[in-house]
Amino acid sequence: MRLLCDHPNTIKLYEVFEDKESYHLILELCSGGELFDQIIAKGHFSEKDAAEKMHCLLDFIAYAHSKNIIHRDLKPENILLSDKTPHAVLKVIDFGTSDFCLDGQRLSQKFGTPYYVAPEVLKKDYDKSADIWSAGVIMFILLCGYPPFGGKTDAKILQRVQAGQFSFDGKEWEVVTEAAKDMISQMLVMDITKRATAKQLLQHRWFQVAATAPAAALGAHMVKRLRAFAGMSRMKRLALVVLARTLTDNDVKRLRELFVAMDTNNDGRIDSQDLHKALEKVGAAIDESEMQDLFHASDIDGSGQIDYEEFIAAMLDSNRVARRKEAVRKSFEELDKDGDGFITAEDLVKVMPRGSSIELAREMVNEVDKNNDGRVDYAEVRVCCCVVSCGF
Repeated sequence: MRLLCDHPNTIKLYEVFEDKESYHLILELCSGGELFDQIIAKGHFSEKDAAEKMHCLLDFIAYAHSKNIIHRDLKPENILLSDKTPHAVLKVIDFGTSDFCLDGQRLSQKFGTPYYVAPEVLKKDYDKSADIWSAGVIMFILLCGYPPFGGKTDAKILQRVQAGQFSFDGKEWEVVTEAAKDMISQMLVMDITKRATAKQLLQHRWFQVAATAPAAALGAHMVKRLRAFAGMSRMKRLALVVLARTLTDNDVKRLRELFVAMDTNNDGRIDSQDLHKALEKVGAAIDESEMQDLFHASDIDGSGQIDYEEFIAAMLDSNRVARRKEAVRKSFEELDKDGDGFITAEDLVKVMPRGSSIELAREMVNEVDKNNDGRVDYAEVRVCCCVVSCGF
């Protein structure tokens, strides 16, 4: 700890006292709690916040390794925050299993925590790069909220660690940049000769990309969903907007972050220029005429701007939402203005953009009115939502 005390992300050791039974280490007070607790509270971090923490952690690792020191138990529980402010400094603690390891030297003692331990440590043949694997696990968790190698028991976790297989298939990863995934993939490498060093990782392009995240997160995925939304009928698009109103913040947390990033003047709306800039920033710029078509398709109320609910409707994973019967039920009740158990053209025109005609409302009802009785019941709306989901 004294050898590393010059680094800002090492917890400070002020003094050591000794009595007949113990050594007493006097450390700086870190009142911000563990990084682990922040992960539990947040669920996951934005890429910008995760990048700030990972840069500090990797800078610490690079410094420690330059001093030929390996930590051997890096995990969120061993990372404290100096205070409770938004700009708290990250502090690495718990050097009880740390050791000296020269370049080219191999260690054989098995230390670490199941979720974070490197597979070569389990084989008792490893070097300083084991810390990089642990850091990769931490970055994975920061971005999605769960570990890459999970299991109900330590044995199952370690079995998966030894296999070294992980994926970015979860819905949380749909809106994470490819740069972030690439950096994790350079850390969680089974072959330690191919695993990146901390010094190399500090130069990774993700640290530049993350500064613009989450706007950079969707990229081509964002364009794909806009195109799918534009290809739907107006009735289906309106149904999704109403469906979006029933969702909680947890359902759309990443999408809310993306919308806020694009809403530069904080008025709760984005215009075509905001959308164009966002697509341009992620290298997914499309032809101006197509961009205008996609924008107008998402602008359900014809205001010339896309509000929050319209954006969520265009971006959400409707396949998952459509399976939530309570969400579809709430949407139906919202459209059934007179509460008679059916949606009529008269009901529909009340939630359509101002100035919409009753004739258009009738056309939209006819799109999903399978029994041709001039009204839509819950079962027909349910089928409509399921059809919507197939577009994604």
